[in-house]
Formats: sequence, structure tokens, C-alpha cells
Amino acid sequence: MASLMTLISIIILVLIVFGLSLLFLKKIVPNLTYRVVFSSLIGIIIGLLLYFGIILLIFASMEYYPNRKFDKKAWDEQPDKRYEYTEKLIEREMLIGKDSTELYKMLGKPTFIYNDTVEYNIGQIPKFMSFDQNYLQVIFRSDTVNKASVITVEM
Repeated sequence: MASLMTLISIIILVLIVFGLSLLFLKKIVPNLTYRVVFSSLIGIIIGLLLYFGIILLIFASMEYYPNRKFDKKAWDEQPDKRYEYTEKLIEREMLIGKDSTELYKMLGKPTFIYNDTVEYNIGQIPKFMSFDQNYLQVIFRSDTVNKASVITVEM
């Protein structure tokens, strides 16, 4: 069913471009046979390019998410959207050098605590056909944060 819808979409785009090409080439190519051949080629090529361009735009928009400045209230209230804040936390090294008390005050209770590592569930980062869980992993060295990064756990 999906392949039939794809085919119909491509045919519609090709026909639209074909019709516009016929109108545009009317003054340039007076011979009807040549005009139909050129319009057919233009319709097929541009129609396919438009179709795949639209598909790429759809995929790109599915993976978009804002990178927000850290907001403790939003971090606490929307744990499934924490991924929106992690890039700024990591890029600006806002966690580096903090001790565990300062970290817990800023980010709250971690989801997992290991030896020198804590992890915060940050939700599912929008990616096409991905159901992976993502975590902000914070690694301590000498009782202060040494590294922070996003890790992905495949589901």
C-alpha cells in the first residue's frame, strides 16, 4: 500500500512538472513532438528530484529538536525532554569541576549511580526510527566532575 502511495505521489509530481514544462517551452520549442519529449524528460527528472527532496525535508524535520539553555525548573518538570538541555550543559562545561553535592543540587537525583559515574535519563532524542533511551553520563575523578557526555542505550 505504501509503495502504491509513493508511486501515485511521484506520478502526480511528474505530471505537474510536465504540464508546467509544456507551457514554458511553448515559445522556445515550437515543434509539438520535441516539446512533449523535452517536457517528459524534464517532468521525470525534476519530479523525482522534488519527491526525494520533500522526503529528505520530512526526515530532517523529524530529527529536529531545540537546544535550550539549562533551566532547572524545566529539567525537573519535564524529564522526558531533558535532551533539549544536555548539549548546552556539555558544550559550556557547566558540570565540570562540580562536586556531587553541587551536581545533585543542580540536576537532582540521578537515575543510576555507579562507582565514579552517575547517569540521568534524558528521554528519547528525536531520530528517525529510533526508540533508544539516552542518558547524560557524568564521570567523577577526585570527587569532582571530570567529564559529561550523552550515551545511548539501544532498545
